[in-house]
Amino acid sequence: MSINEQKNCIFCKAPKKNGFNVLTAFICLDCEEKIASLSFDDPQYCNYVREIKRFWEVLREEEKVL
Repeated sequence: MSINEQKNCIFCKAPKKNGFNVLTAFICLDCEEKIASLSFDDPQYCNYVREIKRFWEVLREEEKVL
């Protein structure tokens, strides 16, 4: 990613410059920080798990196409 390029985070959906890629998904540093600080009994925890599952499902479907 170039210095000025922005990507949409798979969690917050916002265009961000700072973050990292996990395979084809971009995770912004704000969301990474939130995820790292969550406990499994936090109400937001389920939302993040759901998004991660959705990401893996999309990858599986893309793999079938290839």
